[in-house]
Amino acid sequence: MLNKFLVAGRMTANPEIQTKGESRLCKFTIACDRPKRKGEENPETDFFTCTA
Repeated sequence: MLNKFLVAGRMTANPEIQTKGESRLCKFTIACDRPKRKGEENPETDFFTCTA
């Protein structure tokens, strides 16, 4: 089973690359604003930590 997740947003910092054995990992966080609701001044923001 394959899960897909698509998110569009802003990177919060530069990606961090780590080497573990012969594998390389890239870690980064994406900030994604939720749509504004009636009466709200600022939209809420969700943060997604990703590893590729």
